[in-house]
Amino acid sequence: MKAALAGLQAVLAGRNPVWAAIKGLVGGLSLEAKIGLVLVLSLGLLLGPVLLVVLLLALLVAVVVAAVRTGTD
Repeated sequence: MKAALAGLQAVLAGRNPVWAAIKGLVGGLSLEAKIGLVLVLSLGLLLGPVLLVVLLLALLVAVVVAAVRTGTD
């Protein structure tokens, strides 16, 4: 509720409503929820590049398999 009100106030003031809503949301969280949010965001930032490399390798394998199948037909 606090996030929605902050977003609405930002719209009326001519500011970015998304940023205001995020700040309102974080401001309304408990300490445990804030710690959990920081841990999830940190984990996502650390594992993001690993996920990107895995996806690129899967794409490379798919391209090689498709090339081999087309070459043998």
